[in-house]
Amino acid sequence: TNGSDWNEKPGQVEDMLDMINDFSVENNHPMTVFLCKIINRFNGGHTETTQFNNHVADSVAARTGDKIKIIMVDMENGAGLDYSDAPPDSNANPPYEGGDMWGETYPLVPYDLYHPNDKGNTKMAVKFYEELVKELGAPASAPIKIMPLGNSITAGEHYGYPVLTERTGYR
Repeated sequence: TNGSDWNEKPGQVEDMLDMINDFSVENNHPMTVFLCKIINRFNGGHTETTQFNNHVADSVAARTGDKIKIIMVDMENGAGLDYSDAPPDSNANPPYEGGDMWGETYPLVPYDLYHPNDKGNTKMAVKFYEELVKELGAPASAPIKIMPLGNSITAGEHYGYPVLTERTGYR
């Protein structure tokens, strides 16, 4: 979605969905596609993003005869993102956790209008996981453990990710 050719981008998404559907038909293999609305930019209110998301959602709703099932995931408004780069304020009532975008105030981070910070990425991961569970059911094992910001994995530690397998479900 980078660049200035916003009018062409929804058609590119439609082309991609057509290719996935063609593969599904040719191989007689039903598929589910999770298609996320893209997030807005730093400080929100960028109409191109919302127009793009609306056009893609309308195109998906108008598709008929597909072998694929398309689940729209609303990352733009449904993930609870704060499109600012405001710092946390524990003295606010209620306490404010800070913005979810890199923006321009984080030290050692170049000005970034487009990408969420770690907290924003965590919110998006939670939203995506919730949509997976809605569609596929809860995993057979414990859900993913989301590490608090600032934690890291040390060399030699094992950290597992659930993988969906056709025969056994989550593993």
